[in-house]
Amino acid sequence: MTAPEYLKLAMKKRKMRNVDVLNEMNKRHMGTNGIDINRFHISAILNGGRQLSPYMARKFEIVLGLEKYSVVSMVGFPKGEKSMQILKDIDKFEDVEGLKAGI
Repeated sequence: MTAPEYLKLAMKKRKMRNVDVLNEMNKRHMGTNGIDINRFHISAILNGGRQLSPYMARKFEIVLGLEKYSVVSMVGFPKGEKSMQILKDIDKFEDVEGLKAGI
């Protein structure tokens, strides 16, 4: 099973549509450099038109409430300390209340 298939299955189980995932990501400000994620990006990832990065995989895990690094391990972890730190920094999006407080 590929990572996008796994994500589709998790979305189906939680009764979430692409737009629900998109809205949750944008509500948590998960876009890069303050830019919102668009619906085409989500659809392209889930339909195999765009490669799933470890960073985006972690964002999907957070939104869908999946186990930490379950999808990232399917995609592959980033190489290097700086890239791993970027991946670990994505965890700040898990706590929406903490995000509102500026943490």
